[in-house]
Amino acid sequence: MNDLHLNAKKIQSPSSSAKDIPPLEDTSEFATLSMTVYDYHIQGLTSCSDSIALPKNVTCQYYEHNEKEGTEVLIVTSAEKKYIAVVFAGTDDNQSTIIDTEFIKETFGPLPNNNKLEKYTDLYVHSGFNNGVFGNGIFDRVLAKVTELKKDHPDYRIFLTGHSLGAASSLLTAFGLSQYPNFAKEHITVVNFGCPRV
Repeated sequence: MNDLHLNAKKIQSPSSSAKDIPPLEDTSEFATLSMTVYDYHIQGLTSCSDSIALPKNVTCQYYEHNEKEGTEVLIVTSAEKKYIAVVFAGTDDNQSTIIDTEFIKETFGPLPNNNKLEKYTDLYVHSGFNNGVFGNGIFDRVLAKVTELKKDHPDYRIFLTGHSLGAASSLLTAFGLSQYPNFAKEHITVVNFGCPRV
């Protein structure tokens, strides 16, 4: 067993187990996806494209770069490994840099005019990260796409991943998804790289 797995076992919650830790091969694939999501923005793409090289047997289902919030999200599936992955990019433009600096705490979840997660009025998170996920309907579109994909593939596992700002976004999104009835009993796994304090 490698050091990565040994260290991950040390930080597991009492209710988790070794089966909750993705195999190194999967973790490596999520690292690749966390880097690949940047290529969509670099190439100026606004949706899924065959010009982006994804890992073998991984299919792009959705891509969005919300310029107002600076958020980039890629949703992919793997028929071979039976997963749905939501992948967020980290800081890579002026708007996402601004998000990083908006560190005042605010209530977790959607903005007040779209508050579907009302029970978390005492849970505070980094406002830039929160708005990057829940601003401009980004979370709602991710929720709709993951719901659609899970309906089509009920046996697929759900993963969220990202690097830096993308790691923070994936963490908030995973918690947000877990609050909806469709996903309340779903095992959602987050595999992050360089996650800042949320």
